Amino acid sequence: MNMPMDRRGFLSQTTFAAGLAALTLGKPSLVSAIELETPKLPDLSKWADVRSQFPALTKDFTHLSGFYLVSHPTPVRQAIEAARKVIDSNPFLEIEHGLFDSSKEIIPTAMRKGMAPYLGAKQPCHGVCGSSSQNGG
Repeated sequence: MNMPMDRRGFLSQTTFAAGLAALTLGKPSLVSAIELETPKLPDLSKWADVRSQFPALTKDFTHLSGFYLVSHPTPVRQAIEAARKVIDSNPFLEIEHGLFDSSKEIIPTAMRKGMAPYLGAKQPCHGVCGSSSQNGG
């Protein structure tokens, strides 16, 4: 059953998936390790709760830019910090296992799993690339 997902839900699930993916290298997996380090996502049903996820963003302006350099909401910052913490402990093994170890759930797989419900796709039916101009070839 496909459930409709809004932008906020997509942000929450992909943030969780990215954090989860980053935590699982080396130990049980980078994805698992990041999941353990990343706090539970907050309730974002009210605008004030969403806005509070950007504490570093100045309140002097209304920020409506879709620019590629943006302030990260709290869950994304926490996921990035969790991934850094895990990777810093053993950079080579964490990256090697988190991106290339076929015996564990790796970061790209976890990202695709998190995106599939939002896209209405089955997990192996879509790819992940670095930019919209990257064709994978």
